[in-house]
Amino acid sequence: MDYCPGGDLASYMNHRSFPKETAVFYSGCIVLGLQFLHERHIIHRDIKPQNILLNWDGYARITDFGISKKTAGYDGKAYTACGSLSYMAPEIFSSNNHGKSVDWWALGVLLYKMLLNKLPFNAFFVETLFKRIKENEPNYPKNLDEDATSIIQNLLRKNPQERLGSKCDAEELKESSFFKELDFDALSKKQIKAPIIPQEKTPGCCCGFLCCQRQIVLSE
Repeated sequence: MDYCPGGDLASYMNHRSFPKETAVFYSGCIVLGLQFLHERHIIHRDIKPQNILLNWDGYARITDFGISKKTAGYDGKAYTACGSLSYMAPEIFSSNNHGKSVDWWALGVLLYKMLLNKLPFNAFFVETLFKRIKENEPNYPKNLDEDATSIIQNLLRKNPQERLGSKCDAEELKESSFFKELDFDALSKKQIKAPIIPQEKTPGCCCGFLCCQRQIVLSE
């Protein structure tokens, strides 16, 4: 993978929320990246801000394929319960298998974090966190954009078969009203100026990278 001098997305999200236009751009980049992976029968399973790197032009790239899984086919399943806790879909730890829909759940969590600067589900103890992910619904402030609320709600459906992206994958997300102003063809050709242009860093500088979320592998 090419060197990405802009650091990770988490460093730009630190202690602040993104404007909607910025969230649309970067979530759009992730949609295209996941489409590429899913078409090749790969489930990433660890989408989070720390695993989204910014190139010199401000465009995002998905990284860290350490727990990714290549499945037997387009609707193939994975069986290892793993991921970064706050971004794990409920079926990962409450079912004996999961599919590519877990990546769309994680994008929903990431979108919530980008727009509100907090996680939709959080707890100090793992058991409490899992219970909240399985049973609770996130709080959606009244001032959150209607299109943003809608796409996050549909990405965070507890039932993976009802989740946005579960039927036609990325094409479903592209048709969401949240992306109505985004030209995905132009985005894929890098014809849109990124909202964040990384500054040059001193060689060897590790700024622009935040520590990782808690990650877990529950079974093999």
